[in-house]
Amino acid sequence: MCAAGPGLPPVAPSAAPAEFYTLMAEIARTREEPRIAALSYAAAARADAQLWPRAARVAADSLQPTLAYAAAQNWIRLEPRSVAARRVAAAAALSLYDPDASAANYRVVISEAGGGDAAFAPVEDDLLAADDPYAARQVADHLAAFFPAS
Repeated sequence: MCAAGPGLPPVAPSAAPAEFYTLMAEIARTREEPRIAALSYAAAARADAQLWPRAARVAADSLQPTLAYAAAQNWIRLEPRSVAARRVAAAAALSLYDPDASAANYRVVISEAGGGDAAFAPVEDDLLAADDPYAARQVADHLAAFFPAS
């Protein structure tokens, strides 16, 4: 903690940068500047690790797969069993034409969701929405080998 000035309460040194970048990101979102919003949330998350989930989601929503994948990896370090983090990472990896990384993350999504039919539905939705049907098919083949009853 550092002093904010005479008579003012102490301020955490990292609070200002995260707040600044978060505010910048939200302004960028309202101005329909998704890349700036995604980059700003990533900068905020570097100052406050609790913002990695928001940074990953904003990057994914902004169609920034490289940034979404990196942010999701940081989110996974923070919450290793997070299904949402793994799903963002898997979808981003698929967009980056990395079917192995995508399948590895989708395996965790399916396993953490119990492996039943309901666990496969969001993965199927993601694969059907993929830009590259060939990469999506490769991911599906990886998953079929790992979950033969699917």
